[in-house]
Amino acid sequence: MHALMISLDRALAMPNSDSYRRHKSLADRVSSLTILTPTKTRGAAVIRDGALTVIPVYAPTPLHLFSMIGAARAVTFPVNLIITQDMFLSALIGLRLRRTLKVPVLVQSHSAVFDNPAWLAEKPRRAFLMRRLAEQVIKRADFIRTVNDHERQALIQRGFPADRLDVLALGTASPAFAHPDSEAVEAARKALEVSPDDRVILWVGYPVAFKRVHLLFDVLERVFKHQPHARLILIGVKPPLTAELSMLAQNRGIQDRVTICPPVPHDQLPAYYALAHVYALTSSYEGLPRVLFEAGAVGIPAVGFDVPGVSEMITPETGRIIRDGDLDGFADAVLELLNNAALADQLGERAQATALSHYDAAGYPDRWVSLWKRAAEKGMR
Repeated sequence: MHALMISLDRALAMPNSDSYRRHKSLADRVSSLTILTPTKTRGAAVIRDGALTVIPVYAPTPLHLFSMIGAARAVTFPVNLIITQDMFLSALIGLRLRRTLKVPVLVQSHSAVFDNPAWLAEKPRRAFLMRRLAEQVIKRADFIRTVNDHERQALIQRGFPADRLDVLALGTASPAFAHPDSEAVEAARKALEVSPDDRVILWVGYPVAFKRVHLLFDVLERVFKHQPHARLILIGVKPPLTAELSMLAQNRGIQDRVTICPPVPHDQLPAYYALAHVYALTSSYEGLPRVLFEAGAVGIPAVGFDVPGVSEMITPETGRIIRDGDLDGFADAVLELLNNAALADQLGERAQATALSHYDAAGYPDRWVSLWKRAAEKGMR
């Protein structure tokens, strides 16, 4: 099989990046994988690495991305499938290329674009236009990969053929999370000054608006009244948000119970997860959050709101789902798990079994490439 991918991930032009390594693993499972990826470096060299070819396309602004069309048209090798990263600009480029290459286009949706009021409310005009664009794309796409069933059902309701849809989340759970290195865990414990009595609430990621990280401070304030050893650790925060969140904690008088950390390399994250007792996710929506796979792989129960992409991952057997906006209910659920170790362990064991069986990193490449082959076999609509 020969696949052509339209990506917006600039890290693909960096052979030392995690993104590059993941796609090299995919390329090793097919005859060839060629990726067009934007770069801000004019004249960047093409990378050829076995079955993987990465073609950097000079695109300093979003409008320059359409120069990928010209770059792809220069491709002379056979192509069986075009894969686009999203339902927006990269999808438009892929659908334009379909006219020339005469092969099916597999479009991806990594979030919840349809039937998602929270997304529309963030930037209403921008979201409205993007949704209208996505509506046009799904009329022409040959196959769609989503990461959650919410989006799948929304697409079916809009008339997209169910037999040309598949749900596949990016698997990141692994034995490295299930069995973190004991020395690394101890080093993380010392670095964050976590005492044996601390009951750690963990959050990992980049605090963009829909993550609603500020709600964690409201939750901790409520929890701390009944569990004085409760502690919140945030990992992935960069300036100037570090100062903003520190001030937020100070204003609530809980600054001594909050630790704000910068991003941590992915291979070092298992040690930090291992310090936690509960994973708390306050997002207003998600695609299907990888942090929940990772927390589950460690054996940590999670608490989240009943919103798209979160309620599919957290079940009564693996954690607690709370009505969106119910901060008292969220705090009560966190307290329940902090104070009942036997229950937390039981839910954590089930979360671990689910994560390692359904969202494992080792099995993901084969599942993703298998989806490519199904899309190619389906052909053009």
